[in-house]
Amino acid sequence: LQGYLVGSKRTNFLVQTDLVPDLLPSQGVNVVCDEENLPFASQHFDLVIHFLNLHTVNDVPGTLSQALNTLQPDGLFIAALIGGNSFMELRTVLEEVELDHYRG
Repeated sequence: LQGYLVGSKRTNFLVQTDLVPDLLPSQGVNVVCDEENLPFASQHFDLVIHFLNLHTVNDVPGTLSQALNTLQPDGLFIAALIGGNSFMELRTVLEEVELDHYRG
């Protein structure tokens, strides 16, 4: 995503955050912080993207509230979440293995 946004000149300023410093790219503006305690000013960004990370927070409504608070009035919020039935195949396979190998 960083490569696309910066490489296609879609943005002049990109901030990426993570709680684990090693997961952040070596280039660009990176902020090590907890997603449940964002250190950004109100109405600071025109785009906020949460990509497959909201399932790891304890307070999803609070995290969403903070993220939306950092958006400018006409800003865009995009999120991708793991759905409720996403792991149905994995669950089925694990149940079959348990039944076959451990007799239930």
